[in-house]
Amino acid sequence: MSTDQAQKRGKLSLLPLPARHRVFVLTDITNEPDDAESFCRYLTYANQFRTEGIVAVTSTWLRDRVAPENLHQIVGAYEKVVQNLNAHVHPDSPYPSADEVRGLIRAGPPVYGMEAVGDDIPLSEGGELLLQRLTAPAAADDPLWVLVWGGVNVLAQVLHRIRSRPDAAEVRSRLRVYTISDQDDCGAWIRQQWPEIFYISSVHGWNQYGCAAWPGISSDGPDGSKITAEWVKKNIQIGPLGAEYPDFEFIIEGDTPTFLYLIRNGLGVPEQPSYGSWGGRYLPVNVGGSRSTLTARWGHHSDVTDTVVGYREPSATQTFHPFEVSDLTIESAADDGSRVKVTIAPADKSCMRVRDKIPIERGLLLHLILEVVDKGTPPLTSYRRILIQPVDRNFKARPR
Repeated sequence: MSTDQAQKRGKLSLLPLPARHRVFVLTDITNEPDDAESFCRYLTYANQFRTEGIVAVTSTWLRDRVAPENLHQIVGAYEKVVQNLNAHVHPDSPYPSADEVRGLIRAGPPVYGMEAVGDDIPLSEGGELLLQRLTAPAAADDPLWVLVWGGVNVLAQVLHRIRSRPDAAEVRSRLRVYTISDQDDCGAWIRQQWPEIFYISSVHGWNQYGCAAWPGISSDGPDGSKITAEWVKKNIQIGPLGAEYPDFEFIIEGDTPTFLYLIRNGLGVPEQPSYGSWGGRYLPVNVGGSRSTLTARWGHHSDVTDTVVGYREPSATQTFHPFEVSDLTIESAADDGSRVKVTIAPADKSCMRVRDKIPIERGLLLHLILEVVDKGTPPLTSYRRILIQPVDRNFKARPR
């Protein structure tokens, strides 16, 4: 078998990705290094999303300018590795070309927050693109995830513009927003004006980011060996795209949880923030003991390391997604025959003791999470979440 035939056969044996989420990114890139870090990482996952816009915006830390040119610079490095990235994925799930990504980059208004919102203020080019994506015919059945790494005035512009349309409520229902805290004065305004919008955010005192969930990406709990400058230099800052990944100052990739939340690894359920995923677990109130456990505990560091190695090595023998957890069948080997480690939480950690034996019609929704880890370097992880709803089919108790 020729090398070309072997690569083609290996490529076709890979699994195509499920239906991809529509994503629209708002970033205050150049405010600090973590936006550029997160954008580099986002591009290594770009085949998992239908990216529909990337807009440079302002924030409380970058009030009077936007920097789309920095996005273009990073895409220039992506152009040098995208062919190698595509050697590792199914032909039905390719990475977008650099030109496709360039065509999605826009500028938001170069002013702070609500200064960009008003009846006599035109939409920015980023706002025009967001309005187009949000009102496209395809959007009716497929929500648009707006991932906010900075200020949110581009979204505020659009919501203000459509507020009097007969279909405004229906258009707003298509929105799914995940913001890295409030970084301008628009977020609170949006939530006050339209509380029905699906809106994930850590709500806390102004600038008190230590109270948020997302810092768990690289603080307060993860393996400290993977959040050092030395580890980043050895495992991430390699190759053309890695060369655009800047040294961190405050936190590594503070914006990355927004798209880790959407990764199709069998763990998260995006419409249910309370279930938990690589992107965190969100509730109306914090009932846990640690605000950042959910973004800290999962295997996302190894996942991105494998992708970075992949874009440097065009061989199709290495895959980014080495196995599938299918239905309720639990296997101990991957398709290629290599062994995998299967973990289910033991009974003493995953079961409850019933103390109140008053009969109820429906019990708590129970979550059983199967974790499967391969033996590669770095080890990759996939999941399957099983939901169990206890019910009393012969329920005869009186309502309480």
